[in-house]
Amino acid sequence: MKNIIIILLALGLFTFGYLYFSKETINTTLASQNSKVEQNSSKLAPENKKVKAAKTTIAPAKEIAISHHTSEQEIIANSTGEKRPFVYAIPADIKEKICQKNTGNTTCAIDLDSQYATEIMTENGSLLSAEIHVILTSSNFNEILTDLSSNKISADFFENEATYNDELANLTAQLGISSNGISCGDTTCGLTVQGDNEEALKTFNKKFMNSKEKGNYFQLVQADDIHHRYESRILFFPGNTNSVIQRAR
Repeated sequence: MKNIIIILLALGLFTFGYLYFSKETINTTLASQNSKVEQNSSKLAPENKKVKAAKTTIAPAKEIAISHHTSEQEIIANSTGEKRPFVYAIPADIKEKICQKNTGNTTCAIDLDSQYATEIMTENGSLLSAEIHVILTSSNFNEILTDLSSNKISADFFENEATYNDELANLTAQLGISSNGISCGDTTCGLTVQGDNEEALKTFNKKFMNSKEKGNYFQLVQADDIHHRYESRILFFPGNTNSVIQRAR
């Protein structure tokens, strides 16, 4: 009887030891597997970052369409702090379409017999900022304004021109600036404004171009450092709030 009790105690101790060490082995195995999973996750993380970076490295399009109400920031000559107009090579295709022949690469006198008024927008009414830039910086801008006004046939734009000029007369008197008046074609209106104070020209823009009805507008500010005079050239497109297309540079 005594021997049987001793055998049973031995079996019990053996079973307890087996279960205890089996549990430790399982815990150790699980810990090892978790460690491998964490290591694999840390290896995958940089790959995920690379995938995200790859998604942002898209080749730039040749043309960028920008929808906005006003676009003065695209064509302001002193946007870099210099009070002088931009100087850049005029694209050859634009020179061919709207500039007079035998002019330099950086200058353009608009050929008034060309279709310049329609070349500055697409068929659906989107505006082409590069072509508009060339017109604003042209050497015969005032002649362009006269040509626009004398060739319009739209009754709405005859009325618009008269209304805008009344508004212009009031603002120039208030701000102490001068202008030769607003000229409108059938899709486009333009003007020049001169003053001794650049701030007055900025105030004019805020007050005159504060209506969506006047559509997108483009501005070129030039400074005459010798006579301390500023001139603002503006083209605006009544009723046109379509996208503005910039050429990639």
